[in-house]
Amino acid sequence: MDWDSRGIEKNRELRVYKDLQMYKQGIENYVPADEDADLYYSNPIEVAAREYAEEWTWKYIEYIDSI
Repeated sequence: MDWDSRGIEKNRELRVYKDLQMYKQGIENYVPADEDADLYYSNPIEVAAREYAEEWTWKYIEYIDSI
């Protein structure tokens, strides 16, 4: 994502723009779990990772079992 692009602001209402902005903030403010478990757990990057794992883990297992 080119955050310096002049045209980027016209897309700020798009969900993907909002998600990327949230992830960008998560990366810039990342705190390891051993420093602050609450900040780590609530970081948008970690939230997205848990959601992805919850949704896709069983699908991958089912796929592996089918081959």
